[in-house]
Amino acid sequence: MKTDEISTCLFAFQTVGVQGDGRTYSHCVGLTYKPLPQSNNKSIPWKILYDMAKNIPRKIHHVNRCIFVFGEPLSGHQKDITPTYLKPQVTQQLRDADHIVNKLLLENDLISKISQVPVILFPQNFGIENGRSVCIRTFLTNDFMTGVPAVVGKELPENILNSMVEQILKIDGIVRVAFDLTPKPPGTTEWE
Repeated sequence: MKTDEISTCLFAFQTVGVQGDGRTYSHCVGLTYKPLPQSNNKSIPWKILYDMAKNIPRKIHHVNRCIFVFGEPLSGHQKDITPTYLKPQVTQQLRDADHIVNKLLLENDLISKISQVPVILFPQNFGIENGRSVCIRTFLTNDFMTGVPAVVGKELPENILNSMVEQILKIDGIVRVAFDLTPKPPGTTEWE
């Protein structure tokens, strides 16, 4: 597989991470995938994406989080954000997304296999006025000092994740859905 099927972008916000005993505030990188037209394999290359999410922060020290963004490929600096405050419409978007994720995990007997599942509403609008995005973070840990994201196809079936994405995109004002690929460290369990 050629790596030009995977595109990277830099977001207009920073996320919280951990380095040693301290917190860091650094950049978040988005990864997107589009198979080449001549490719016979159309499935998302999760192993390569997880490897990239480990290696990018190791090599680029001002990055502490990598997420996979579903949808059309992205590149460059994604500068468009929607100002986001704790208002009823905003909190309802997050509640609706969280409900979808946890309902599907419960219905498929997956909730006990995952240590924590933060669902994050973030202000990136990808050029769609007043749009926001959602990131799903399925996190596995024994002690919350270190941990890894659940592996798609192993701890989290891909069809369940795809169903989460499809349903979340039906929420009014949500323009993209992402999946957090970041281990701890360098990312924290949750976002801030």
